[in-house]
Amino acid sequence: MNKTKIDYADYSWNPVYGCRNGCPYCYARRYCERFGKSFEPHWVQKNFDRPMPKEPSIIFVNSMSDICWWDGVWIEQVISQCASNPQHIFLFLTKDPTVYYNTQFRILENVWYGFTATNNDEVMNRQVHMYDFDQVWCSAEPLLGAIESLDDHLVKWLVVGAMTGAGATPVREDWVGAAFQYDGCSIFAKDNMPAWTWEIYDRSILREYPPEMLRHLGRDST
Repeated sequence: MNKTKIDYADYSWNPVYGCRNGCPYCYARRYCERFGKSFEPHWVQKNFDRPMPKEPSIIFVNSMSDICWWDGVWIEQVISQCASNPQHIFLFLTKDPTVYYNTQFRILENVWYGFTATNNDEVMNRQVHMYDFDQVWCSAEPLLGAIESLDDHLVKWLVVGAMTGAGATPVREDWVGAAFQYDGCSIFAKDNMPAWTWEIYDRSILREYPPEMLRHLGRDST
């Protein structure tokens, strides 16, 4: 378990490394290639064995993988660990939310089921698979288009971030305006968003967490 630089989570936990999606903007692949690590999905026992934090925390489970490539045994082990630590919130994320229908993926009160979407087409194609879940969030990072069709009665939390690294696609103002239009879900804008974001919008209203998540952690939601 590691303290994380991901600004919406307290810790990152990566019992699995690797992915086969082949996204050109993938920071996890760049990291693995830089340090000579395999990016073929594989289990990392020492990471799984790391002790959980003592205080109730937001833990992003798979910042270095996509769970759609996980073996069913891996899912079962990780979900069992989540169930054994009900004081924490565990965030999962995938580009293929049909993975949540895997029989090992039990519904838990402390698990938030996430999907990634960089543009409106991806939102529409992926959120349709999420209507059997209550604690749904969407990561729009990198934001590469205007998200105009998000169901903010389904999606309780929208995290928005910019593309980074060499050759990154700049975020456009109309994309940001579309993403920030939703009243039914909490909005969290990452620090890597353009500086002009904070000139146009009040930072305080763009660093939101869902009230039910804060209540679970025993944090003040006001």
